[in-house]
Amino acid sequence: MKKTALTTMFIVLCTVGTYGYDVCVDGLYYSLKDTSATVTYGDVRGRKDVNGVEYNMDKIAIPSQIVYEGKTYTITEIGDTAFCHTTGFSQISIPNTVVRIGKSAFQRIYNIKSIDIPSSVAEIGEYAFEGCKALEQVSLSENLTEIQPYTFCSDDNLKSIVIPPSVKKIGESAFGLCYGLDSISFSTGLEEIGKKAFTSCVALKEVNLPDGLNSIGMSAFFYNKSLTKLTIPSTVSLIDYAAFSQCLELESVVLPDNLEELKELTFGFCEKLKHVVLPTNLKRINDLVFNGCSLEELDIPGTVEYYGKQSCLCDNLKIVNVYRPDPVEISSDVFSVYNTLHVVKGSGTLYQAAANWNKFTIVEDLEPTGISTVRAGSKARAESWYDLQGRQVTRPEKGRIYIHDGRKVVR
Repeated sequence: MKKTALTTMFIVLCTVGTYGYDVCVDGLYYSLKDTSATVTYGDVRGRKDVNGVEYNMDKIAIPSQIVYEGKTYTITEIGDTAFCHTTGFSQISIPNTVVRIGKSAFQRIYNIKSIDIPSSVAEIGEYAFEGCKALEQVSLSENLTEIQPYTFCSDDNLKSIVIPPSVKKIGESAFGLCYGLDSISFSTGLEEIGKKAFTSCVALKEVNLPDGLNSIGMSAFFYNKSLTKLTIPSTVSLIDYAAFSQCLELESVVLPDNLEELKELTFGFCEKLKHVVLPTNLKRINDLVFNGCSLEELDIPGTVEYYGKQSCLCDNLKIVNVYRPDPVEISSDVFSVYNTLHVVKGSGTLYQAAANWNKFTIVEDLEPTGISTVRAGSKARAESWYDLQGRQVTRPEKGRIYIHDGRKVVR
């Protein structure tokens, strides 16, 4: 269904263009305005120059200027659908006079392998390089402020991408379905990652999101099935629906304290996820958040006031630590197993009387607030390890979450 919708969009984009032009120079068509020129059409297959020589379709070089009727025009734009679905060429050079690359300008050019976008380019339209199946390398302009929706979607062989510090937003499905993408370098300056921005990037193993990032959109990293390492900065305040669902190799994650809500399916069906540190200010754990994960122990801060359906449905869950002294009402399907529940001292009777909480074996041994950070006041304290209840640990186990040097870390 999704593929059909995308194909339909592609047909519309590639057929609405009228390829209006004022002049044809060396096989490329241009519209002219004042002293500027826009490339409107670039399919020169079978065409010949003034000397009768057929144009070389292996490489297209867009000039920085053209001369027409004695007047010089500077090439400032590559128009919408200009090279859309053009076949034959594998190289293109863009001059540093171009400030805009239009919608679908290079969409579904199947032979192009690399492209350098000059620093003069400040805007790239939607679908500009969508479906360029052979594209392996892209150098982005450092004047871009946004990567538009579907810009590089379905570029199967794109291996790596460096997001320049000028980029503040990555749009919907901008790199979605890039099956070969195994390296992303983010820069400080990025504020928003849109929905499905990196969905189904199945080769991606590590994601280190930059400081300053505010929001991660719906299904942004959905089915990144090879992802093993994820770093989310403290500035993130929104992680939307299913953002990391079905990251099948992900084992641990530390969530930023700015988060007050975990949306539905945030980590749903991350089947190897064993260790999670929840935000200290968390209020809502919505439906299916950890459904199908392999959590063995879960520390729930005292601020949580809502548990959605099947939110903690983890068959391996052995220990649940709840720091809220008064139990929140939960449905019978929040948990799938009921082993040991640790609660704060003095609250055991309340939990024993609370529906569904009373299915656990309840132990009263937690301090009222627990511990989220440790301030290192000395070298000795900075070098110490603590569990999430604030107890010093002499031999921290590999793969578990501890407080060390004032931060939550995975050993």
